[in-house]
Amino acid sequence: MRLDKFTKLFPIHFSGAPFEDPQDYLDHCHEVLLNMGIVETNGVNFVVFQKTGSAKRWWRDYVLTRPYGSPSLTWDRFSQLFLEKFIPFTLREKYRRQFERLQWGGITVTQYETRFMDLARHAVVLIPTERERVRRFIDGLTFSIRLQMAKEAEDDISFQRAVDTARRIEMVRGQERGPVSDKRPHYFGSFSGASCGVRGTFDRGHPPRPFQSALQAFHGASV
Repeated sequence: MRLDKFTKLFPIHFSGAPFEDPQDYLDHCHEVLLNMGIVETNGVNFVVFQKTGSAKRWWRDYVLTRPYGSPSLTWDRFSQLFLEKFIPFTLREKYRRQFERLQWGGITVTQYETRFMDLARHAVVLIPTERERVRRFIDGLTFSIRLQMAKEAEDDISFQRAVDTARRIEMVRGQERGPVSDKRPHYFGSFSGASCGVRGTFDRGHPPRPFQSALQAFHGASV
């Protein structure tokens, strides 16, 4: 496998800049290498050519400090070193804790799925199988939707099927309720789902649920 062919198929570079997503870059690298069948044979050697700026300097320093004759890095070991450098352990743990507490609240199923997938990338150890991913996704849904998905929670279905089922239930419930004058959610609380103790306006006679703050706000504060 020639390097020039790889670079044509994989034009993305990584410099270590604050606006770049290290996990997204690493996931994309692995996907391309896996499709080419070179994850363990040339994966690490080829990917390092896609680094620029501080990321390239970090890799050069690491290579220079390695003992002479050290064995080649496996992809798993390279991934571990890369994440330790560009996503600090404390931040990865924070993502994992947020994933464990993630619950639906005042948002659409599609928005909930987006947050679920964003945080799930940092909590792979918590969802080692497709079935566990599905179970955690359903557990975070609102009770009424979760109740109607009891069968899906027990069956061995795909993650996408679980998401599509939740969307259909949400759509039917919306049709049953009919139009309302103010569709904005009246929910308060933290992203984790814990109530902040503030009572909001009642919506059609039901008490407000905790509202989870947007994931984008967290990313903005963490950069």
